[in-house]
Amino acid sequence: MAEKYNQFSISKRVTQTILSDLSKSDKLVLLVIISYLSKNDQGFFTCHPSHQTVAELSGVSLSTVNRSISNIVSCGYLTVERRSNRTDIYTWRGITEQERINNSVERPPKTQEEWEQWRLSKADKLEEEAKALRGNSYGVY
Repeated sequence: MAEKYNQFSISKRVTQTILSDLSKSDKLVLLVIISYLSKNDQGFFTCHPSHQTVAELSGVSLSTVNRSISNIVSCGYLTVERRSNRTDIYTWRGITEQERINNSVERPPKTQEEWEQWRLSKADKLEEEAKALRGNSYGVY
């Protein structure tokens, strides 16, 4: 089933993915910007909070906000439309599925049932690896 996107699913995706190309302050600034996202008429997620608002909500300086936005844009997560005498418009570009898969943080099991499933899946994976190794070593004496 396809994921239905909104600002909450986007922020969840960002928090559950290790974005190694962003610093902690970059990620914090990105999350504040994401909290303002809404879908425009063309179906893109956009927002336009001021740099001052982002700085206040993220608890960092204006220069850090400016540097973080530059980093976020250069990594391709957002685009910025600069407007004179008005706030910039930010458009969410997203995290690719491959980035999400490669960088996801595995959530630890919480319930006894989840632990049992996790343990069995790990045991199955180890058994498959062992069979592959045994299969490769037979008859090679």
